[in-house]
Amino acid sequence: MLDFQFRWEDILHEVEQLDEWIPYRESSGKNWSSLALHGISGEYKKVYHTDDNVEYDWTSIADKCPKTKDFLQNQAGIISHERTRFMKIDPGGSIFLHNDRDIEDQPLTLDIMGPSILHFSIQHPKGCDFHVSGWGNIPIDNGSTWLFSNVWNHECINNSDKPRYHILTNGCKMDSEFWRPIIKRSWKSFIDKYNNVKF
Repeated sequence: MLDFQFRWEDILHEVEQLDEWIPYRESSGKNWSSLALHGISGEYKKVYHTDDNVEYDWTSIADKCPKTKDFLQNQAGIISHERTRFMKIDPGGSIFLHNDRDIEDQPLTLDIMGPSILHFSIQHPKGCDFHVSGWGNIPIDNGSTWLFSNVWNHECINNSDKPRYHILTNGCKMDSEFWRPIIKRSWKSFIDKYNNVKF
């Protein structure tokens, strides 16, 4: 996790007012849905990255969520981004074990393993588990922020009585001056906590 805090309560209030949710990858999950804040041609229903060299813009969903949009534009150290979405897993819902490699059984090589998606947890209730093969359950709280590469096998099961809401930012160009000290602090905290781990 990155040592970065944001006002997730304000964003949660906005996301709870939305009712336009689009079912997402129904063959890969249950009660999993999405809404594009920043998407292809500014249309919130276009949640899949289907073409190269497409234009991305803010959607009408972002207009309904001014605090979320302000956070992403001015407080999150993001210079530019492509697809940015609210992702929701309803109570009892799940994302089945999968990876997002171009070829599902493609070997994990260094050139594809780097972190590629910036995650902001808005509401991650107790009883909702995010599991990464080889790593186990990842501890996530409301307001957690992290970088993740979806090439790793991962799954999420929401056994709570509340929806799980996250923001995922794909194709993100991060402001290095903003994020460098945060990443250094986060790495030092990890090393201090796990000082007996050998790398």
